[in-house]
Amino acid sequence: MTTLSQRQDALETPEVDLFEIIRRLSDQWRFIAAVTLACLIASAVIAFTVRPVYEARASILPPLAPDISALNVGSARANLTVWSGESVYQMFLQALFGSSLRYQFFEDTYLPYLDEADRNRPRDQLWKDFNRHFSVEAPDKLKPFLLEVSAELEDPKVAADWVNGYIARAQALTLKRIDRTIRSDIDLRLTDIQRTIGVIEATALKRKADRIATLEEALRVAEAVGLENPKTNISRTAAGADLSNYLDGNLTYMRGAKAIRNEIAVLKARTSEEPFIGELRNLEEQEAFLRGVSIDLQKVTPAFVDQSALVPETPVRPRKSLILASGLVIGLLLGSLLALLRSAYLWQNLRAKRA
Repeated sequence: MTTLSQRQDALETPEVDLFEIIRRLSDQWRFIAAVTLACLIASAVIAFTVRPVYEARASILPPLAPDISALNVGSARANLTVWSGESVYQMFLQALFGSSLRYQFFEDTYLPYLDEADRNRPRDQLWKDFNRHFSVEAPDKLKPFLLEVSAELEDPKVAADWVNGYIARAQALTLKRIDRTIRSDIDLRLTDIQRTIGVIEATALKRKADRIATLEEALRVAEAVGLENPKTNISRTAAGADLSNYLDGNLTYMRGAKAIRNEIAVLKARTSEEPFIGELRNLEEQEAFLRGVSIDLQKVTPAFVDQSALVPETPVRPRKSLILASGLVIGLLLGSLLALLRSAYLWQNLRAKRA
């Protein structure tokens, strides 16, 4: 045991080496142990009284080809946009990372979960807390298509429900936007077809009027030259001259006034031009097909949930072993520091008394 004379001799030494520090600490091992024990007790209180926080996590991948095949049923025939897995997943990412869905989840899920005292805090602070507890991220920069949704809460079941529910909401919102996009595309195609049908029907009426005008002029020529019946053989005309001139051109009057008069009467009696418009039926077929397009969204999965969130059993905070180990280390360091200060204070008093 260190004697008073040894301590006094140490005070007179101008330099203190490592062995002297160790000796001083060993003299106060009980004090250091007491401080360390106090820190351990404090850390144990923190570790075992703080409510545990659990983390639920789910991983998401792009959809497979069968997951989106229902979107493209009849797309080629209807001349609609063909959806790819990448385009569907991009729309899903917009919904998943979008502020609208996140804030809606904050309003109708996170806020009701809080107690009355917490809900009365400033809204911007609650929003920051929510973003700390709930995250959507791409953890691997080399695999940006792989996403993870996680939630940290004191209730492990609620955390898992939040993660799975948020993903389901993002998928539902994606399907809603896809359906709206497809409907918009169909409406545009229908509008274009209806406009085209209107144009060709109006054009057909004009062509009919032009034909009647041409025939009436040919009729006047035929009547002027006294040509009631045709005197030209159609087969010889086709072989020796342009048949179109005989039927529709400058030689139409050669068909004779009788034939021309009958064709004019038929044209004027015609009530509809539809049977005589070659492309009309194809357009009507496309229109009918577009109106019958039906997308079964229940068969579409905009994202593949690689791993749903399971109810966690091990809390992520607090880490009891780490807290206890930190308490031990802090206790030893703090005890040693206080012991050195205490030793210096005692020796300073002894030196003052000796002086």
